[in-house]
Amino acid sequence: MRVRVSVSTLVYRKMLKLNKQSLGETAAGKVVNLLANDVSRFDFVTIALHYFWIAPIQVILASYFMWRSVGVAAFAGIVSMLLFTLPLQIVMGKLSSKFRGKVAVRTDARVRLMNEIISGIQVIKMYAWEKPFEKLVSLARLSEVGKIRAANYVRAVFMSSMVFVERTTLFLTLITFVLLDNPLTSDITYTISPYLSTLQMALAIFLPLAIQMSIPTISYSDVGGMSGFHQTFARFFNAGGGETDQHYKN
Repeated sequence: MRVRVSVSTLVYRKMLKLNKQSLGETAAGKVVNLLANDVSRFDFVTIALHYFWIAPIQVILASYFMWRSVGVAAFAGIVSMLLFTLPLQIVMGKLSSKFRGKVAVRTDARVRLMNEIISGIQVIKMYAWEKPFEKLVSLARLSEVGKIRAANYVRAVFMSSMVFVERTTLFLTLITFVLLDNPLTSDITYTISPYLSTLQMALAIFLPLAIQMSIPTISYSDVGGMSGFHQTFARFFNAGGGETDQHYKN
């Protein structure tokens, strides 16, 4: 949280020190999206990165205890979990990234439109153009909300699929166990179920979250690109004309 607050403060201070050229090249929507979404990732990165070593340990232990319980049938559950989870992760990840990009573009357009309206509000009031501009804002907001809704649908499909994947892998594991001429009892079923749940949480949530948080291509590139031609975080905080506070360099 302290890192997030510090970065937000630096962004605010830097915006006050940008010259007119750099300020004109800075999209207001990008700044809003940066402070509202991207900087907040600092709150989760320190937690998520621990799953790089926690998730593999969970997978190994869950697989071992499943093998102790049902023997070779455990591999049916593990393989089916991988086959269901990995393709779903790839497809949903691409769709989610696609919709996030579209939402960012439309948010930028809406914020830019609102800034233009506020800048020319006197002319709008003088010519009684409130209704036409209200329609423009409504259309921009509807377009943005439509993409947000689509992104939420993708997220909902992924979250709901986790329930079916867990039940399906449990079913395949137990079927394989029975086909190997083993007696199926309630203690086997209730023992295997939490292991599969742990396996799914590690493969479908924790490990992808750690990988996502470890790739700084979205947040840090946006921070570095706010002033137009400055492409990195450090260059952004040394750009914009005027004297740069030595505190930033240290």
